[in-house]
Amino acid sequence: MEDIKTKILQSIPIENYISRFVSLKKQGRYLVGLCPFHKEKTPSFTVTPDKGIFYCFGCGKGGNLITFVIEKEQVSFKEALEILANYAGFKISPANIQTENKYIKVLEQVHQEFQKYLLSSEGKKFYDYLLSRGLEPAIINKFQLGASSEEYEWIVKKFPQNLEELYTLGIVKKNTSNQFYDFFRNRIIFPIFNTSNHVIGFGGRVIDDSKPKYLNSPESSIFHKGSILYGLNFAIPSIRKYNEIFITEGYLDVIGLHQIDVENVVAPLGTAFTEEHKKNILRYTKNIIFMMDGDIAGRNSVQKMLLLFQEELENINVLLLPEGWDPFDLSKKIRKEEVAFSFNQLKENSISGLNFLLMNVIYLEEDIIEKFLSNDLLNFYLSIKQLIEKENIENYFKNLDLEKKQQVINKIKDFFLNIRSEILKDLLTQEIERITKLRIQQFIKPKQRQNNSFFVNSTKKTSEYIDKEKEILYIIERELLGTLIKYPQMIKNFATEIDNLNFYDDFSEFLWRVLYEKNIIMGMEIDLSLILSLLPSEQQSILIPYVMKEELKENNKNLTRIKTKGLLSDNEIENIIKELITKHRIEEINQQIKDKQKKMKIMQDNEKTYIYYEIDKLLKEKKMLSSSLRGLQ
Repeated sequence: MEDIKTKILQSIPIENYISRFVSLKKQGRYLVGLCPFHKEKTPSFTVTPDKGIFYCFGCGKGGNLITFVIEKEQVSFKEALEILANYAGFKISPANIQTENKYIKVLEQVHQEFQKYLLSSEGKKFYDYLLSRGLEPAIINKFQLGASSEEYEWIVKKFPQNLEELYTLGIVKKNTSNQFYDFFRNRIIFPIFNTSNHVIGFGGRVIDDSKPKYLNSPESSIFHKGSILYGLNFAIPSIRKYNEIFITEGYLDVIGLHQIDVENVVAPLGTAFTEEHKKNILRYTKNIIFMMDGDIAGRNSVQKMLLLFQEELENINVLLLPEGWDPFDLSKKIRKEEVAFSFNQLKENSISGLNFLLMNVIYLEEDIIEKFLSNDLLNFYLSIKQLIEKENIENYFKNLDLEKKQQVINKIKDFFLNIRSEILKDLLTQEIERITKLRIQQFIKPKQRQNNSFFVNSTKKTSEYIDKEKEILYIIERELLGTLIKYPQMIKNFATEIDNLNFYDDFSEFLWRVLYEKNIIMGMEIDLSLILSLLPSEQQSILIPYVMKEELKENNKNLTRIKTKGLLSDNEIENIIKELITKHRIEEINQQIKDKQKKMKIMQDNEKTYIYYEIDKLLKEKKMLSSSLRGLQ
């Protein structure tokens, strides 16, 4: 049952299902709408997609997707699972539920045997090994570690009545004579729990030089290695408390950090990070700190994970470690006070995901390896800060000989093959072009753009490449960004509101991401010369008229016209920006109404009622916004 519940919650985005009953509108990280559980005129019902939860501030109802179905359909937990399973396209049978419950019960019994063995005289060598590695008895007990006998049929003999279940779960195997034998032998056992604290599998580690060093339970109906995160069941309360998660490499990293009271930490099960891992994490938080082993493999692993989280990159940091260190080593040094850093001080030395990517793609490994060979954390982080300073990166590339420059260019080519986010691609292109003084577009193959792309022939008139239906939205967005560049002191004041805008113009969205990265994340001062230096000439020609006082020769009838003469007070500037944001929403509503009216033309009359209701809501919102707009003018 628990596995079915997890499968459902991972398979169905909560916002997709709830939007069948509630018209949801994006508002920051939330989606909001009128509550389906009580009558209200002002939306107080919220859905948080990344956490997979809903909550109504009016009536107090809240929970996950299953809770929503129970409340909405007035059904039992089991019935709610069946409704959602049908929606997701898979069936739940009573036999499946009964089987999975039986598997979990058998695994719990096996787990108890592993725990007993660790504390027995036969298991003393494993317990002593754990102590020698720096694990304390309390943490061994917290993570419920165990050990397995070296006997060939130790578990087989203990559970003769459950051999078929254990075989299905991979706890026992069959030899060529079709006889059962133990899969985990002569190993420390790490039980792996689901988020309901049920054992669903095991990891086993040898304490000698035997191979393989680690073994995990094989795939089964309740154990999917590509989606499970070790320690997540222990981490959830701390993740929710701090709205942040650390991702490390292995079991001991997680356990070691718990010993220094860092509990919002997880690790994959010795596999590459997957989309399923990503979905599991984003259910709880978008704020992620990668903390992998301090070797080349660890840094390459970080880069791969950052590329998996391209759309969330602005919320991701990397906490680097010196060569030869791992998070478990670090936790021991902190606990023994062998380093002058507390963990919180250490965290302050994490760098942005973007800076890590720039460092990793520009520097050749042989030229920075010495920076990572350090036993002095203070000097190590000073070295990293020097490495990521733009001036130092520029000087590094400038002083490379021709052969090494070609190696960097080859790295850049390979790197861009893995960039799917157009926003990230454009941002990285601008940064790398500024650092290398090369036209990166010459080395990477650009994707075919739509007509409304801002990568256009600069000889074309504005009116030729603006989507006619959304022309006024494009102009509002560009005028808004032009105003912010002209009055950069307003960027922080309106950062949240603008970040929540649904941009229709690629150029404006890209430009906002640049402003946000430079001003909000990196704390840089913004001026027109800086922005223009980041833009190719054809893009500069789009931007300049919206920043300077000159009027556009094209489309001037559609300009929203803001004051440009004389010095404006902060209050006047704020009103201009509020006016533009309000006009943007009004025009967006106009677009949404047009889209719904088009949809109605192909619908049956009996299907149109809900669309009428949605259009009515949009018209009411437009009326309210128009009224507020008059107050700003």
